[in-house]
Amino acid sequence: MEKISDYNAVSFDIESFFDSNSSKVALDEAQRLPEIFSALRSVVDKNRKNGRYVLTGSASPSLLKGVIDSLAGRIGILELTPFGISELQGIYQP
Repeated sequence: MEKISDYNAVSFDIESFFDSNSSKVALDEAQRLPEIFSALRSVVDKNRKNGRYVLTGSASPSLLKGVIDSLAGRIGILELTPFGISELQGIYQP
């Protein structure tokens, strides 16, 4: 959703986007379109199969509360921390 063309494609008609993309969709920067979370509720209720949608992005506490409220029982949240120095050894050479 970082690219304006991607944002426009989804935001123009969110329900049609999900109808056309009913499996294995990843949306980065989902917080840029908060309406997506309420639309996703009805989409998930139609088909409760896990793992069809992955939404990533930055989450402020107020946005996260809204997501949890609107998608209660339909969402799993993973908080990812930055890489630790031990994870970067051998990958990053300053």
